[in-house]
Amino acid sequence: MKKILFDLLHRLGVAKFAAWWNRRRVAVLCYHGVTARPTRGPDDPKGLHVNHDRFAAHLAFLERHYNLISLSHYLSACESGRQLPNYSAVLTFDDGFRNLIPTSCLIGSSATLVTRSGGPGPRTN
Repeated sequence: MKKILFDLLHRLGVAKFAAWWNRRRVAVLCYHGVTARPTRGPDDPKGLHVNHDRFAAHLAFLERHYNLISLSHYLSACESGRQLPNYSAVLTFDDGFRNLIPTSCLIGSSATLVTRSGGPGPRTN
């Protein structure tokens, strides 16, 4: 049902209107992991990892429709009050999973890797 609703909204142009309406805002996308696995694995119970083919498609879309900027460029613009180009986006990778990125996907793109240097203790699920 959700897919049908999103398809309808897309066909009606709501997605394009929403993108235009928010064109001056910077989109910050956070990925947790990129994997070759075609379906969710036991090490990803919450579905935080994306298949590398889907990630490559996401990146191709972003490069066609957005100005990918680094996190430092974004923060510098915020501090100085400088306006960024319309449709700017920041690409981040959280946690630093080993399965992170097929580097060939990122050639010519800007991304920020946020690693964890420690924490409150061992994970318990």
